[in-house]
Amino acid sequence: MHPPSRFQSYLTRRRRRGYGARLLVLGLLLFLLVPLYRMQVIGAEDFELQAQQYRLRPIMLPAPRGTIYDRNGRVVAESVVGYKLMLMPDREEELRKKVARLQPVLGLTDEEVEAAFRRHAEAPHMPLELVRDASPVVIARMEEHRFLFPEVLVVEYSKRYYPAGPATAHFLGYVSEISEAELKLPEFAGYQPGRLIGKAGLERQYEKHLGGEPGFRYLEIDARGRIRRWLPNHLSVAPKPGKDLHLYLDLDLQEYIAKIFPKEYRGAIVALDPKTGGILAYYSHPTFDPNEFVGGISARRWQELLNDPKKPLLDRVISSPQPAASTWKLAVAAMALSLDAIRPDEYMPIPCTGGMTWGRYARCWDRRGHGRVNLIEGIKNSCNVYFYQVGIRIGLDRFLETGSRLGFTREDGGGSTARDLADLSDEPGVLEAAVRVHADGDGDPVALDRAGSDHDDGVEAGADLRCAGAAGWEGAGAAVRGGLRSAAGHVSH
Repeated sequence: MHPPSRFQSYLTRRRRRGYGARLLVLGLLLFLLVPLYRMQVIGAEDFELQAQQYRLRPIMLPAPRGTIYDRNGRVVAESVVGYKLMLMPDREEELRKKVARLQPVLGLTDEEVEAAFRRHAEAPHMPLELVRDASPVVIARMEEHRFLFPEVLVVEYSKRYYPAGPATAHFLGYVSEISEAELKLPEFAGYQPGRLIGKAGLERQYEKHLGGEPGFRYLEIDARGRIRRWLPNHLSVAPKPGKDLHLYLDLDLQEYIAKIFPKEYRGAIVALDPKTGGILAYYSHPTFDPNEFVGGISARRWQELLNDPKKPLLDRVISSPQPAASTWKLAVAAMALSLDAIRPDEYMPIPCTGGMTWGRYARCWDRRGHGRVNLIEGIKNSCNVYFYQVGIRIGLDRFLETGSRLGFTREDGGGSTARDLADLSDEPGVLEAAVRVHADGDGDPVALDRAGSDHDDGVEAGADLRCAGAAGWEGAGAAVRGGLRSAAGHVSH
């Protein structure tokens, strides 16, 4: 064999180098194609989702809360249309520049601006809520300058409104944004920051019933954060409205009580249906306007309410220890009859002349006095002097023992205020009151729970009471309940 020529050796080397180069290029292609395949095929959905997140912004739509009605169908609380002004999320310094331009146009204070940024810090990926409950004037200004601020979003939402305002504040409570501490509570599992919840009263107690489920609508934005368009409605999640609530409350009576309540007193009035225990009126004074909390109350106003010496936020019906007023006289009568301490037709030795002295002078609600009265007349006139003497006959030890058996050491079920309220009239030891009044200001409790009638129903009630001494404790309780129903029935007619 002839040895390969130099030219053949050169060709062989070139071919080997060519093979090596092709292998190197093929390896590089495979190196690039594998991650490309992973990105375009395997991870396509993930990257598409990330792209959508940069392009789309979810806007939470509060659910319309259920409407609350009184016993006659009058609206006690409802949802109406409100407006928010929002800015798309961005770096804080950029947002502050935009807000600085908007501030004079919208008339925002520095305090309002800082409050908006504090809220935004809790969820920086969401739009900045600059104005949470914009007035028509603010909306008009914004629309007038729309061409200067294309990144500002005007959002329509459902907000709470209380037609009776302060008259129903403590009974209904109010609605405000959920706090960070509340988000950690089990009862609010699944709730998101920014959601409006019931903070007190019925709004809090029936939050799951009234609240509904919020929805979401999506905005398309460009790389500079400018709003391009709303996505079609079929791509949105519609909010689920809350359920309505029907109360035993009589709003006419509630507003009347709020109107006549002495403004210089601090106290509460509760009106109950003697037959069912249903709450007809529930008023605490001094009070506040729950509409101030809708959309967020200012820090200044909140501090004013907290520091007010009259404590308008305090619900004196359930959160303040008060004298039981004249409703307690019915319990005292039942105790005395069951212990044979008095007879219904017996007149007390000390007549009522407007008060009596027993260690100290204690007055009757009527300074003119009632004269000599027996049990029937004492109940009819709600005579303090008569019942002072009844209490003395019973004595402190028996007073405490029988009062506990009567049920005054137990909760009264006042938390159940809707139509499904249990019938308390048949609970052992529960005495129904047509109206009870507490007053913790100067002076004695106002006796608004008297039957105040000379009608024969008073005599019929007395006949029931005369049987109580022989019937024992159960008979005494039944007799007082029956007499109270008779008196309340007469008043209602």
